[in-house]
Amino acid sequence: MRVTRHGQVTPLESAEVNVVEVHIAAAIVETPNAVIAAEEVGVRVASTPFGSLFPDLQADKHKLLASAQLEGDLRNLGDTMRDPGPYPTDHVGIPDSNIPAAYTYFGQFVDHDITSERLIGDRIRSIRSPQFDLDSMYGPDSVRKEGPESDQMKIGPLGDSPLGRVAGVDDENDLPRSGSTKLAQIADMRNDENLIIAQLHVAFLRAHNRLVTERELNFNDASRTLRQHYQWIVLDDYLKRIADPDIVERTKKKNRFFTPGNDFFMPREFSLAAFRFGHSMVREGYNKFNEKHTPATLDMLFQFTGFGGFGGKKKLPEDWVIDWSRFLDVGATTFNRARRIDTTLNKMLFDIPTAHLTDVTGEAKFFTGEGRLAVRNLIRGYVRELPTGQAIAKKIRCNMLTATQIEAVAEQVSNEQLAAVRKSNFANQTPLWYYILAEAAHFRSTDNEDHLGPVGSTIVAEVLIDILRRSTDSILGPRYTRENPWIPTLPTEGKFDLADLLRFARVLR
Repeated sequence: MRVTRHGQVTPLESAEVNVVEVHIAAAIVETPNAVIAAEEVGVRVASTPFGSLFPDLQADKHKLLASAQLEGDLRNLGDTMRDPGPYPTDHVGIPDSNIPAAYTYFGQFVDHDITSERLIGDRIRSIRSPQFDLDSMYGPDSVRKEGPESDQMKIGPLGDSPLGRVAGVDDENDLPRSGSTKLAQIADMRNDENLIIAQLHVAFLRAHNRLVTERELNFNDASRTLRQHYQWIVLDDYLKRIADPDIVERTKKKNRFFTPGNDFFMPREFSLAAFRFGHSMVREGYNKFNEKHTPATLDMLFQFTGFGGFGGKKKLPEDWVIDWSRFLDVGATTFNRARRIDTTLNKMLFDIPTAHLTDVTGEAKFFTGEGRLAVRNLIRGYVRELPTGQAIAKKIRCNMLTATQIEAVAEQVSNEQLAAVRKSNFANQTPLWYYILAEAAHFRSTDNEDHLGPVGSTIVAEVLIDILRRSTDSILGPRYTRENPWIPTLPTEGKFDLADLLRFARVLR
């Protein structure tokens, strides 16, 4: 396979469409100035290349996976990554994460804001701006209200339901939609693929509108205020929950490994491995989705969106508005938690429908009829020549998992996963995505820490914080210093997290 150097793009990047990340590939033509012209539809789209975070490792065959039967071994390993336990307890004997379930979908919202893969000639590039600028909310195809209310974002009304409306919910609680297709009029259609992320997008729309109506801000000032509070949530709330807080604090001061300067690229180690840890956090279902529905299974969350046709209804039924108090630790006796990060996926996510999966030419041969998400992730990392977890651990000089520790993680899942790890020497040369999941599972069992380990934390923190620094109106930008830092102002000065945003949007009651 051809090895690519720092900042270069490979001809084969993922263009898959699945239930977690919907990527729609389009045939478009690359132009020299990195702006993509799609003459067939008359649009021009800025794009970002994918590259290697550790090109020296990628260039060294000893740092990559190596086996005569590797493809079959990866399929064998992936086939063991199905959580054996039934919903709602999932894997019997292994407790849930302490991370509230809302952060599973906030992570998905973040991913959709910074990356969206599109086929450009024979390459895949990202067409989302690599900034925390709410591009998925304010970008093309999003709609604003008309006339005197043009500073506000358009929000969709709810439909009727024989079960009645969830208490305390007003009519503006859905994405704006096309009446003929039911599809959302938003910049990134992936935010309409499941009900929880759609409701999160609605919360951001409502927060913007409240800034306009009650703070009397114009569109530009409201969007800047919301962007900066969103950046704060990413940095001070989300990252400190899913990554090692010490690594986050160190990275806030200075990146050690990801320093692309003006030649920004999206690292494959991040997009194809580290930031896919969220697949493990998705539950098969959620108890007490609201006062009308418990549990709400994952297939229901896809059914009650524009993509899912609202279960045969014309609009989102008024009984399917989320109760965010059941997805955050805000005082409820019980609330939905994310699955712990480990080397399994819930059984409903493990096998995904193959009818709408699309793979680029040259890669499709690996995935014909393949619906096992774990297998797809493992093989894609191999095709993209990602370094092993051990190679990166040595590179960044962190505590590397021993073979015994990796085998212990596998054994906790099943004897079959342990056998798959041993058969292919994956305990010593571990696929990066599996290593990052195993690392999190190991440190949870030894230190009771519900977040990524050092390799996963370093990659995720360095990429997200570098993106934050280069973002529009960045709260880490040069205008803000240690003596004059940016400080949240919503709703009270100095403190702000995801729950505060939802309260401000008046969707958390």
